[in-house]
Amino acid sequence: MGPIGAELRGGFALEDARHFLLDSPREELVALFGRVAHTETGLLFLVQAAETAPEDMVWRDDEGLHWMPELTRTWTHRAEDADQGVVVLHAHHHAGPVALSPTDNDTCTRILGHLGAVIPSQAHGYGVVGDTAISAWFSWRGETLPWVQMTTVACPIRKWAENPVSVPPPAPPMSRQVAAITDVGQARMAAATVALIGVGGAGSTVADQLAHMGVGTMVLCEADILKDVNLSRQTGAGPSNIGALKADVAAAAIRHANPALAVVIIPERFPGPRSHLALRTADVIVSCVDSAAARHEINKFGRRFLIPVIDVGATIRRSAADELQMIVGHTARILPDGACLECEGLTSPGLREAELDGHGVPYWEREDNIGVPQIMSINGLLASAAVTEVLRLIAGLSEDHQSRHWRYEALEGELYAREPVSSRCAVCGLLGRGDEY
Repeated sequence: MGPIGAELRGGFALEDARHFLLDSPREELVALFGRVAHTETGLLFLVQAAETAPEDMVWRDDEGLHWMPELTRTWTHRAEDADQGVVVLHAHHHAGPVALSPTDNDTCTRILGHLGAVIPSQAHGYGVVGDTAISAWFSWRGETLPWVQMTTVACPIRKWAENPVSVPPPAPPMSRQVAAITDVGQARMAAATVALIGVGGAGSTVADQLAHMGVGTMVLCEADILKDVNLSRQTGAGPSNIGALKADVAAAAIRHANPALAVVIIPERFPGPRSHLALRTADVIVSCVDSAAARHEINKFGRRFLIPVIDVGATIRRSAADELQMIVGHTARILPDGACLECEGLTSPGLREAELDGHGVPYWEREDNIGVPQIMSINGLLASAAVTEVLRLIAGLSEDHQSRHWRYEALEGELYAREPVSSRCAVCGLLGRGDEY
């Protein structure tokens, strides 16, 4: 089955373009440049850059907004040189459903046909955005697709659909949380999909808290089997669960906490073929892995598909004399066009090489391995911070358009935020690359 609809997703470039279109008292024109990816439900257009139409190249009359052919050529040449798709947007300044005018429909047919002929390797679109809804068409390899969703992935995440979605009344168990985050915030939680990569110590706590807080869908990506050594830190697990998939144990616990929750289990180590496709539609990815290699793959994935990543990790180290030297943890919120995990030093080529321990075999694949040192209370503190970041991103507690990195030094009793860093590393260059390798 081919694509059934198109989603447009972007970070700061799309957020700035949306503000410009909706804040101007006149009709304006913006071109969005980006690349495509496929999901299980359709096509994804990933915005990498935006450009506003110069005032001397547009004019307005009773039929709407018009622009000079030179502008189309300029935008086409830019996209062709970079092998990018183009989406041309303007705005209708009102709440409720929006629609293309007769002039828009004629323009849409002509411009999509032109762009598809010149740059056939990418998708292209033309449409209108309103205060609460969108309307547009995309062309992709001879197919015409409706624009079903627009998402800006700053903090908070914002979404627009073809028809404005009404806010359902919250479930009674959520009443005290609603008093803090409002009906709208709770509705956003109920509509959200959160993916967890790793549902062991910290991951099982994240899953449990998100279930109690009313997240609508959770995707659990975990290949490991529960062992007796895991019982000291696995939320919801007991001796009878030994030998079961960690994901199955976590799923049973969160279904018990919230029977309305939809759970998708992917029993593979990320990145695998199923997880690499399924996680593209997640609103947020929470990474609770214990290897630099896995963290690196998740970092690249979030950057390529413009998905916020919240990463949790802890290091506990003893000296050669068996003295406790260090208990340090982190929770990092990584926005797609902010500082990434590599910029923050949470993964690096050196860390990944050291992880192999000179034997070419990751520690988690060794038969005699019991795993790195962990303490449940440390996992719990970091997991709670991660869940609060999910709440900030989805429910919209506050606006903050930077990646953030918190450190916890347990032996010193210090929890602090690091200064934002952006080294523009090689991973940052993967912004919105989608299916292109």
